[in-house]
Amino acid sequence: MSAITSSFSRVANSVLKEVRNDKDALIGAIEFWSSQQNKSRRKKKKKKGKGKSYIEPTSTTGFWVYANATDNYVLAKIDDDYPWWPARLCNVKDETICKDLNSLDRKVLSLVGEEKLFVLSEKEIKPYSREVAKEDISKLDEESALKWREVSWMY
Repeated sequence: MSAITSSFSRVANSVLKEVRNDKDALIGAIEFWSSQQNKSRRKKKKKKGKGKSYIEPTSTTGFWVYANATDNYVLAKIDDDYPWWPARLCNVKDETICKDLNSLDRKVLSLVGEEKLFVLSEKEIKPYSREVAKEDISKLDEESALKWREVSWMY
């Protein structure tokens, strides 16, 4: 029994560490996006001293946040080399993070066939349409096209 408990504890600690890292990455991304938004709002006068620097997240950066996937399906564009992909919009349960993301016009999505959550700007999201998605399939390699067909047939 102690071997099972020890094994469970080791695996659980590893998973919890990954979740903490992914949530910290989301908080850092929100700070980065906020700083970018604030820069564009400020006048072009130089400030003395150094500002806080952030690692720039991309659309392909996966995050963790306490959220529930909705039944609202959309198409998401996470990268120029990736087609519009079916995804589910998620309701973020953390009020602070939800408020911050809304103020930045960003949504949390669960891409069909992926484990991680992604945060995309509204311009990277559009209503689900098989016709639009099929146009992008021609740009895929054979393996990716097969994966897209597997995950999208039911939507």
